[in-house]
Amino acid sequence: MHTNARHRVALFIALSATAVAVTGFAIGAAGVATAGPHENPSQVQSALLYGK
Repeated sequence: MHTNARHRVALFIALSATAVAVTGFAIGAAGVATAGPHENPSQVQSALLYGK
């Protein structure tokens, strides 16, 4: 019973982390798509990595 609850928490954390990563990637991809080729490559990379 105890391990089952712990497993559920671990699964929830994993799903939350995945959702955050997918959302961040989507925002980053949108930022790269709207940024022109004149953008600094490091800014584009940070947009992909951090969604900024």
